[in-house]
Amino acid sequence: MQVLLLNSSFEPIKIISWQKAIILLFKNKVEIVEEYDKYFIHSEKLTFRMPAVVKLHYFLNIRKYQSLRFSKENVFFRDNYTCVYCNKKFLKNYLTLDHVIPFSKGGKKTWYNIVTACHECNNKKGDRHLEQTDLKLLKKPIKPSGHNYLNFYIKFQNIPDKWRDYLPA
Repeated sequence: MQVLLLNSSFEPIKIISWQKAIILLFKNKVEIVEEYDKYFIHSEKLTFRMPAVVKLHYFLNIRKYQSLRFSKENVFFRDNYTCVYCNKKFLKNYLTLDHVIPFSKGGKKTWYNIVTACHECNNKKGDRHLEQTDLKLLKKPIKPSGHNYLNFYIKFQNIPDKWRDYLPA
């Protein structure tokens, strides 16, 4: 189960695990705002409802700390599940990640060098620079800004009803 973490101003910051929420609760860093009705946490001597939404006791400048984790799924989302070479949209099973500058030629695994490609275009490009192929990069790879973090999560996950009042419309 996931828990929505709010700033002291009730601004959503990020999604955390229920275990992390409990740790923050016992460290007196958060208070529970909403609880799940059907889920409970049991210990040897305690039983209580699982938190759904928690709020920090202090204000955290999220622009300073928040960033989106680099992952295959997040690169696919950034590129809208579309091959950056042929501009066709695919299900994620038919997509791969491609190094614009091949790894074997010094290309790094970063937001700026990894793009979404279909299998056909990725095979056509192979281990070569774009200049050595007839492919064109139709969308420049960028690093998504930190404020896109929740948008990434919310677009592809089932959001618990308990969170709805705290998320932007």
